[in-house]
Amino acid sequence: MRSHMRKIDKDALSAINFLMVSLFVISTSVRAEPNFISCDVSPANYTQNSPFGNNLKRLLESLWSNTPLSQGFNSTVFGNSTDQVYGQALCRGDVTPEVCRDCVQNASLEIMTVCSTQNAIIWHEFCQVQYSYRPFYSWDGYTGMYPDSNKDEKNISDSVGFVVVLKDFMNKLSDQAAFNPSNLMFATGKTKISTNETIYGFVQCTRDISRSDCRVCLNSEFGDLDGCCDYRQGGTVLSRNCNMRFQLYPFYNEPTVNGKPHHINEITTINRRVCCPADEEKSQSALLQELANPPSVDINQEGEFVSSQELPFMELATIKAATGNFSDRNKLGQDSQVRVCLVNTENITEFEPDKFNEILGKTFSNLSFVATSNPSNRVYATSKANVTSSMRLYSMVQCTPDLSPFDCCDCLSDAISYLSSLSKGKMVGRVLVPSCNISENSHFCPWM
Repeated sequence: MRSHMRKIDKDALSAINFLMVSLFVISTSVRAEPNFISCDVSPANYTQNSPFGNNLKRLLESLWSNTPLSQGFNSTVFGNSTDQVYGQALCRGDVTPEVCRDCVQNASLEIMTVCSTQNAIIWHEFCQVQYSYRPFYSWDGYTGMYPDSNKDEKNISDSVGFVVVLKDFMNKLSDQAAFNPSNLMFATGKTKISTNETIYGFVQCTRDISRSDCRVCLNSEFGDLDGCCDYRQGGTVLSRNCNMRFQLYPFYNEPTVNGKPHHINEITTINRRVCCPADEEKSQSALLQELANPPSVDINQEGEFVSSQELPFMELATIKAATGNFSDRNKLGQDSQVRVCLVNTENITEFEPDKFNEILGKTFSNLSFVATSNPSNRVYATSKANVTSSMRLYSMVQCTPDLSPFDCCDCLSDAISYLSSLSKGKMVGRVLVPSCNISENSHFCPWM
């Protein structure tokens, strides 16, 4: 009985300490408004002094103390049996440990004030905090949330050109966050869309999911961002495992190295709206076609089919003279500006094009991860999947072996983005770049 009384006293003392800290923070600091808060009403509510409530207080105290010490991400559990509470906190990758601690603390107080359910999550500008009565599975699917701030963003004037640049830019940021081990599943960057305008972007994943799941999550998130905000000057989409944001002004902190400003990641995007090069580039198109595609496939140029016989080859000496030996190192493969897109004219008849493109995007993202993770030097991956009962999708990605895994990801991301923006529901598509190519086919598979 005495030990039981000590336990009650200990829990009561912990609750008193938590409330004292809470009152101190509320009275001495300006608490930022949350971007979004979700209180799941499906599980039963808890009361403040119940075993679950006391375990939650201890858990949140642990999160705001330990998250800044573990590079901005912490996951823990308190309690036993039916009273267990699972918690997780993630700070934005560009904030200091002090900002991280303050944000997690404020978010913890906010979530306890607003939610009395056994499952909740809150997003502040610099962090997110969540708790639940059940364990967090590493990947439990994707559900996007839209903060009200999206509605306050002004519209842009040229939405068509803007969307192409934005998609390419966010795809490259997503690859950096997912596949660059030094980035802790976080990336920021900027790209110019005109002389006077620049897009600034941010993506991040929780570090309890795999890199391939991170890329899938960000791919789904961009689909939501494209739907809500591709005509706006900024936008944010939130989810349990990944977050994404873009603005036309700087909103993240410039990275530092040893206390000094470090170069911000600047991403070059190429805005091409036609499927093949212009007339003066026909010879280059022919060379790429003959190297990487069967002669029976025609090149679609602005809606017209041009056979390879109409595009004569040029001698190597002529090409070298015309290009002025633009690269004196073995870097030809890293140039993704020259892209040839081969598209079949047959439309998808038994499946929605938007749904088909969504499946295609996830398939290529997974293949990119498999190819760049291959311990051999092939940098190659294929897959087949049943889209419907009567339709099977064959897919392939490949990079030249002179590319690093990161450069391969960058090249494949550009090719995938290019194909998805131009295929428009076609059943067969292929994008050829000097150092990588991707193919999808729903009829036959020549490479498997």
